[in-house]
Amino acid sequence: MTIEPQAVLFYEHGFDIKRLAKLKDGSLRASGFSFADDGRTKDTLTLKSLSTDTIEVGGQIYHRCKNENQNGGAQ
Repeated sequence: MTIEPQAVLFYEHGFDIKRLAKLKDGSLRASGFSFADDGRTKDTLTLKSLSTDTIEVGGQIYHRCKNENQNGGAQ
């Protein structure tokens, strides 16, 4: 998954954000269009930060990828 300023991209589909609202629990609700190989439909998506390295998106939990340049990795 990749989060960009106006889109959330998953392996097989994406979400084009048109409106973003902050909910009372601190999560974000994105309104826009879900798109995949079979077309695009109007949809909403909820994003909630669980920690600095973990985010919940649409009921799925994602972890930040390790940067190879951190902790003595290759540069």
